[in-house]
Amino acid sequence: MFKKTQNYLLLHHPLLWNTKFIPVIIITLIINILFFASGYFTGAVDFNNPHNLNEYRHYEPMVIFLNLIIGLLVIILWLTFYFRNNGFKSFYPKKNNSLYKEWLLY
Repeated sequence: MFKKTQNYLLLHHPLLWNTKFIPVIIITLIINILFFASGYFTGAVDFNNPHNLNEYRHYEPMVIFLNLIIGLLVIILWLTFYFRNNGFKSFYPKKNNSLYKEWLLY
């Protein structure tokens, strides 16, 4: 499925394929859903507790640090793949407003 999506983006939307937005959005959604689910099932996310008092409070800094590290790794990998397939480096044929559209995407 992932290879089909990449192939479709390469053929029909090369600007989106080059920026790698779709895979990064999918990966970050999965990571955030996993962090939310782990917090919800451990009892760290309690919508009925207005003062946020629970016994899992001491795990919070570790989870935030882990989330930041994973986020930084995703950004570094995304930038690595983006700069590896840079259209200006490889002299891909570009349309007239391609650079402007890419800037708007960011």
